[in-house]
Amino acid sequence: MTSLADSSAVLENYNLPQHQAALTLLQGILADPACTKLRWLDLACGKGQIVAHLERNLGQSARSKIELLGYDIENSYSRQAKHLAASKGLAACSFEIGALGQFWVNPNTCGPWGFITLTNTTHEIAPNSLAEIFIRCIERLDSTGCLFLYDMERLPTPELGAVPWSATEIQTILATLLTTLGCAAYKPEVGQWVHRSCRGWNAQINRAHLGLPADFTDNIPLALKKTNGVIARLLTDRLARVHSALESLAEHPAETGEEAEDKVALLFEFWAVHRSTGDQQ
Repeated sequence: MTSLADSSAVLENYNLPQHQAALTLLQGILADPACTKLRWLDLACGKGQIVAHLERNLGQSARSKIELLGYDIENSYSRQAKHLAASKGLAACSFEIGALGQFWVNPNTCGPWGFITLTNTTHEIAPNSLAEIFIRCIERLDSTGCLFLYDMERLPTPELGAVPWSATEIQTILATLLTTLGCAAYKPEVGQWVHRSCRGWNAQINRAHLGLPADFTDNIPLALKKTNGVIARLLTDRLARVHSALESLAEHPAETGEEAEDKVALLFEFWAVHRSTGDQQ
């Protein structure tokens, strides 16, 4: 599962906070006079939600340093993003179609990249693909590159098959992955965002801070095994919590609209996590 039938990409006239965060990171990177070119890989680029606001956040001289590759499974979304990007005065822009769970197979994604973004998408990724997607992103960063991750802890509207992760769970997943790859000291913070309709989390992984050994790719099989083991445990714990919550609701029916919404969200989560737990085995 790397794309959900119920998922949607929304293109607004205003910036969503997570997209503004990515744009703020771009501002900092491109303001460095030593930066004459920035290669940016926008994974699951959707309709170009970040690209749409480049002109409001970056001057032409900064935008002219960007070489953008957008990547998404949805053809219609990518066509819209490509049309947007073509008008932003970038040094180069291109778009590739493919499944996120195999993006590294495409030779055009090899990099190295100075900036990789993956926003509003982690909940759509099959849990048994999550660790490898994170690793392949890290592997493709250049020596000073940054990976920006953002997603929601709970979706405003439940999506069939979606598995949102909490900030605490992502912290555990990343800590296991990076430690096993050979990074003992760097522990990127995972922040929690409180929005009007939901909560979210974000993480930045800076390649310059990782201190990975030259042969860290030799550790990838073990990192995948250990991180997938942690993900399986987190899913099992989640399934038990959701089951308990649903049992409680069965005994004490929802009395308010908010409780009814919680029940629907729990049912969606139970189905998705139950299915994912089977996939992990």
